[in-house]
Amino acid sequence: MPIALSTPLRRHTARCLRPLLRFLVLLLATGLPGHRARAQAPPSWLLTAQSRTTSVSGVNAMRCAVDAGGNVFVVGSFNDVLNFGTLPALTSRGNSDIFVAKLSPAGQWLWAQSAGGSGADYATSIGLSSTGEVLVAGNFVGTARFGSLPGVVSAGGQDVFVARLAAANGQWLATQHAGGVGLDNCSSLVVTANDEVVVAGSFSQVVAFGPTHQLTTNGGEDVFVARLTSNLASWHWATQAGSTGTDGANDLALTANGDAVVVGAYTNTTRGATFDNLPPLTGTTGRNMFVARLQGTTGEWTWAIGSAGQTGSAIAISVPTDEVVVAGNFAGTVTLAGSALVSAGSNDVFVARLDGTGQWLTAQRAGGPGDDTANDVVISGTDGAVVVGYFNATATFGTQPSLTSVGARDLFVAQLNRPLNRWGWALRAGGTSHDSGNGVAVAPSGRLTVTGYFGQQVSFGGLPALSSTSLDAFVAQLGGATTAASPRQPGILSAQVYPNPASRNVSVQLPGRGAGSAVLLNSLGQLVRQATWPEAVTSPSLDVRGLPAGAYQLRLTQGAAQQSQRLMVE
Repeated sequence: MPIALSTPLRRHTARCLRPLLRFLVLLLATGLPGHRARAQAPPSWLLTAQSRTTSVSGVNAMRCAVDAGGNVFVVGSFNDVLNFGTLPALTSRGNSDIFVAKLSPAGQWLWAQSAGGSGADYATSIGLSSTGEVLVAGNFVGTARFGSLPGVVSAGGQDVFVARLAAANGQWLATQHAGGVGLDNCSSLVVTANDEVVVAGSFSQVVAFGPTHQLTTNGGEDVFVARLTSNLASWHWATQAGSTGTDGANDLALTANGDAVVVGAYTNTTRGATFDNLPPLTGTTGRNMFVARLQGTTGEWTWAIGSAGQTGSAIAISVPTDEVVVAGNFAGTVTLAGSALVSAGSNDVFVARLDGTGQWLTAQRAGGPGDDTANDVVISGTDGAVVVGYFNATATFGTQPSLTSVGARDLFVAQLNRPLNRWGWALRAGGTSHDSGNGVAVAPSGRLTVTGYFGQQVSFGGLPALSSTSLDAFVAQLGGATTAASPRQPGILSAQVYPNPASRNVSVQLPGRGAGSAVLLNSLGQLVRQATWPEAVTSPSLDVRGLPAGAYQLRLTQGAAQQSQRLMVE
């Protein structure tokens, strides 16, 4: 039975409850402690730079990398004459040549180098070593020259090259190549913790990686993955996978312990696509995507998973969880990570997440009635993913405002929040011609760098428009994206590590509280020690007793910040 309150008592109760009601309203408006609403504002375009060419064939920037100082390195191909600011012009030796260029944090071109020969030569990938050198990979035909180094000569058709430059001045330091009489293509390069190089791509017929590693296709074209020494002098190993049809690797990334994970395409045949002794992958008669992991030290495949109906273009890995993010495009209706994705017209964008054992976790789509695709992906923020690519007409990214292209094709940059189940923001840039975002990288400050190509005129927000008489390369940077519950950006951890050299325990003095992890890798990139610490610890330690004397790579992760340095054990 309800109890009736007298009028004075009701007034007294109301006065007592008013402060509590005000507190509850404020609490709901600002978010409960530890459970704030993740209201996110998109970043802003901060800086742009471009190349200039008058060639009708234009310029194509493929990938970019950013060092600890915020310098940007971009790689691609060009025809005829290419200019970067006031630097001396680059001139191709024949068909298309390779270019590598360095841009300062302020947007000034510092140096630019070219390489190639009379054939069609392309650079497709770039990485940075811990010693401040630039690694690039791609393809060449005939004889290609890299500065004053001896030329590399293809074995017949298109072959693979890997080259090393000094980051300070762009001087070519070393080259290596591999190939055979058929068509060989290198699509991706990564640099390991001990500065060795892993490359991936496709080959036809027979391909040789030095005198001791020779691969023969199962039929048309097969996948290859190979590992080089840090000085590019010799190949550690080379391995393959594929079916009797057309197969290839499109991108690769490294796990915390130095394993490689590859994304690519395979053709469904009666035999299926084989990865050593793993069960063959089957699929549809159309396009099929594979994601596969192999040991970094031996090149042995450890797992492979396939999915029908997609083209996987790019891959990134969240360290130290080893969660894998792949991106690309699909058409029609496909099933990925247990979700039915339906394209709005032609090709649409997909982004999917797997765990370190190859189990699908989540998948998202974006796009519109035109041709849309994702070309590159990177881990950013608190393990969210940023993708770049292009779209036509209109494109939707979840509940974000739709993007509308100005002309034929515009570029997009978009972020998926962890665990990749919601689009956080999406931006476009472009003009009346064809524009594309091909590569994306994250600086230690958290600033995003995007590279690609544009035609005629392109606008990046309110910045002055870039113009071209052909197709030119661009570099653009974004910053300022905020998430109310998680304002941290990936950056340098700045922890103190001592003693170094060490023989027993290594102490780590963190700049603040926060859960994290440490992994120690030997010269082969193998995981030899690891440790984790909870939120309250600020001085964790790592036991190195029993390890052989020598140089190791120590990787520290705390939240979104990371630190990698050499540790000597004696």
